[in-house]
Amino acid sequence: TREPAYAPTELQRLASRGVHTICFHEHWSPYQSHPYVTEENRPKLRSLVDGCHQHGISLLLYMSRQLADNAPEWARYSKEVLAEPPWGVYQRQPPQKAYYVCWNTAWKDFCLFHLDRLLAEFGHDGWYLDGPEWPMACSNLLHGCGYRAADGTLHPTYDIFATRDFMKRLYVLTRRRNPDGQLNIHNSTVMVIPTLGWGTS
Repeated sequence: TREPAYAPTELQRLASRGVHTICFHEHWSPYQSHPYVTEENRPKLRSLVDGCHQHGISLLLYMSRQLADNAPEWARYSKEVLAEPPWGVYQRQPPQKAYYVCWNTAWKDFCLFHLDRLLAEFGHDGWYLDGPEWPMACSNLLHGCGYRAADGTLHPTYDIFATRDFMKRLYVLTRRRNPDGQLNIHNSTVMVIPTLGWGTS
C-alpha cells in the first residue's frame, strides 16, 4: 500500500514562503471591533495563536474604534459613547451595523482594559489598528464634545488628546506583555504624528 500524500497545513505553507506576520481581521469576534473574545471563539483563537507561534509567525488582531449594534454593550452605552452625528457605518456578518465611538468616553478605558486581558490570556503579538489612531470630529454633548456657537448652532470638536492617550496606553500595555509587540497601523488618510508616534509600523 502507498503512504498517503503529505498535505501541509495553511500555516506551514505560509511559513515556508517566508511569512512572518499575519494580520487577522475582525472575524475573531462576532461584533465589529470588539475588545474581547466570546466563549464560543475562545478555543478557536487559542488554537490560531498557538499554531502561528509553532511556525514562527506573529499574529496581530484587528482593532478599530467602533461599537456594533449587536454587541452586548450597545443598549447601555451607545448613546453616550458614539461620536455624533453617527457615522462610519460598517455592515458585516453576522448582521450588524458598527458606528465610530469617541475616545473622550468611558469606552476608551473599557477597550484598553479588555485588550490588556486579551494579551495576557492569548499571548498574541499585537494589533492591526484600523482607525484608533485617527482623531475624529464629535459633537456629542453627553460626554463633553462639541460646542455651541453664538448663533446656537452645534459644532464638533476633535478628540486628539484622548486619541493620543489611547495610543500611548495601548503601546505601553502591549510592550509590557510582549517587548516585541506590534501596533501595525492601517493609515490611508490621516497623518497625525502625535498619535501615529505610538505605532510600531
